[in-house]
Amino acid sequence: MKNFQGLLKRVATPICQQHGFIKASLLLEWDMIVGEKFAKICQPEKVVFPNQKRNNGLLYVGTSSAFAPELSYLEPMIIDIVNKYYGYNAVSRLVIRHKKITLPSSTAIRKKQIKESDTVFIEQQIQSVEDPVLRAALRNLGQGIFQK
Repeated sequence: MKNFQGLLKRVATPICQQHGFIKASLLLEWDMIVGEKFAKICQPEKVVFPNQKRNNGLLYVGTSSAFAPELSYLEPMIIDIVNKYYGYNAVSRLVIRHKKITLPSSTAIRKKQIKESDTVFIEQQIQSVEDPVLRAALRNLGQGIFQK
């Protein structure tokens, strides 16, 4: 499965770059980047960069009309999350577009449950990290590793 995901990223990245995405992973890992709550109510459509640069872009996000005001209010937080994912100021603004959002069906593949021993191992490894944000990010990374 890991090899297939790597192959998918290698094949999808050039296509996604033609449509304004720096990496295909923004599309493929949207739920991990912004969290499941936001992934259920919005989907990235494209990133438009001014003057062929790769920073200060406009991230076009599709959402239903009911959630557009909430996304507008949370725009700075979402931009910050996306920029932390890229590691630089890739996006400076959201452009919210109204569209119907389809949630994944209940028959979609469920994430593998993590063993209690793996959870204990993750907590032991991150217990010395003082920064709560970094600790949470490392916990999520560890959980993601053990889920695959």
